[in-house]
Amino acid sequence: MSIYLQDWNASLHDKAELFNLVAQKISTALAKFFLPKVYVAIVDAVGTFHHIDTPAFDEHLYFIKNFIKENFPLLKIGDHSIPFGGINLAFFKISEKAIVILHTKKGRSGQLLSYKTVMFQWAKIIDELIGELNTEEEPAESQQGDRDTQSDFTPELPPQPVEKKKGRLKTIPLLVNPSIEKGKFPIEEVRVLNLCDGTYSVDEIVEETKLPRLNVNFIIRKYKKKKWLKIMRLF
Repeated sequence: MSIYLQDWNASLHDKAELFNLVAQKISTALAKFFLPKVYVAIVDAVGTFHHIDTPAFDEHLYFIKNFIKENFPLLKIGDHSIPFGGINLAFFKISEKAIVILHTKKGRSGQLLSYKTVMFQWAKIIDELIGELNTEEEPAESQQGDRDTQSDFTPELPPQPVEKKKGRLKTIPLLVNPSIEKGKFPIEEVRVLNLCDGTYSVDEIVEETKLPRLNVNFIIRKYKKKKWLKIMRLF
């Protein structure tokens, strides 16, 4: 046990208990400033959850996993993100290994940013508990090694006909409810919905709006669930 953990209860040998204790410390520290309860999740760079306050995060797990996968390498240590409008989820990259996620059921998500230094006080301990990230892949040299054991003579094969590849399947959202023209919506949602006219694919909407793909997907799913738009898949 390193110097960062020496002052901890010696009976807490299980990592899950230690992660739970870190989350409790963070939550308790934030409770001094927040009236609503703050829920905590600790996730590493490869998307492994080391602690999560359930069931508070349950409905957001899909979006959290995708956010980590797509955005962890893009964030610098000390960066934060509140990627979902209307949902109090704040992501804090505290190290090259970990992100701490805070969630409240009430209040303004922007308030969470005022106390991000609380998470960074625990960065060294969290990094130590995570240990080595499980990012190893099978070495590509194994196939080459098999080739080296074969005979030097390789019979020349006749050229194979080139199969014509099919075009990439496109996901194209189409707005079928005209209420957007009369209602009031967040600017980010309006930018996406205005392009859901049956001519733009999701990829093209991401490119046109310059919004993170995760945000675009979230907005499209939100209004598909409301039956305001439908999804077409075309080549």
